[in-house]
Amino acid sequence: KFAHDIDCENSELNLLCSLAEHYGMINLLPTLLDYRDDRKWYLEQNAKIHETTTDVAKRLPTIVLNGGRYETWIQKCARGTKSDLYIQKFASKLMMEVRALGAEVLAHPRFKWTSVDREMLISNGKSDGELESNLLSRVLQSCENEVLGILHRHFAKEWHVRAKIFDGLIVELKRKSGNGSDDLAFAMKAAEKACLERGWRVKLVEKPLRGRQHDPIATIKEARSLM
Repeated sequence: KFAHDIDCENSELNLLCSLAEHYGMINLLPTLLDYRDDRKWYLEQNAKIHETTTDVAKRLPTIVLNGGRYETWIQKCARGTKSDLYIQKFASKLMMEVRALGAEVLAHPRFKWTSVDREMLISNGKSDGELESNLLSRVLQSCENEVLGILHRHFAKEWHVRAKIFDGLIVELKRKSGNGSDDLAFAMKAAEKACLERGWRVKLVEKPLRGRQHDPIATIKEARSLM
């Protein structure tokens, strides 16, 4: 085993929270912060209420953070289950908080470049809700690129960075250094610290890089189930 797949866990969630902290907008996200800090409990409650798995439950916040609704999740992911008022309120709070953050972020001078994208989206007939969701997604993509740049520069000192894939890196050790930096866990913790010093709270995890070739591809499996 030479190469390692290093990913940012819950990347979108952590980027949103870090973005809010960075610009003094963290008070806009009480529900999102609570979910981030007690994610396991929320997922278990959702899974229990809807009689589904935590893998299905964790797709609800992802859908909401990308402009979707609780009803979308019920229809596409938790089919056959009834809506629940408690979870519906949770999803609604997430949606309102993300919209409030998006409005503040998009008005910030640093992200003035989104005005060009806004004009293009308007010309394509996007609604106001779609505009805000699309533009915030582009802001998060730029933030993700910044984080990946920090990670790349950090790992490149002792590791070959073979590829950037979505929200992670494929890395391979250059040589044994003997000072501890060639230990993957050590390197990941140091990389997390480097990101935090720049205002980005990330959690790095190693994902299986081999031995999964016969596993079904989740996206294809899900698409087939919806047909």
